[in-house]
Amino acid sequence: MEAFKIYVLPYIIVIIFLFYIYKVDKKLFFNLGKYFKHDLNIKINEQYIIIETENSKDIFKNEEVKKIVYGVDSIYIVVRYKAFLIIKKRFLEDENEFEGLIEFIKVNYKNRVECC
Repeated sequence: MEAFKIYVLPYIIVIIFLFYIYKVDKKLFFNLGKYFKHDLNIKINEQYIIIETENSKDIFKNEEVKKIVYGVDSIYIVVRYKAFLIIKKRFLEDENEFEGLIEFIKVNYKNRVECC
């Protein structure tokens, strides 16, 4: 019985821990997946970024935005841990609106903006 406690019990604990981590990550990805089922409405202003669908509404305060990287046709916004948002140029009406959004982000989120 003593050998069981020493050799088998640590393996059982590790397996339980791995299942717990898998369950948490699976739940996180499931919650992020809700955005892909419905149209997204994204509102960005000086204080926060709001992401709305038919079923949910998430508000990210300015302080929660960790990093914003923009390129020729995309804007990548990193918020919190393991959460991000990608805004493609083709999602907007025209190129002027995309450029205006980049300028707005540069002014209001200046210490976290990077160009790729």
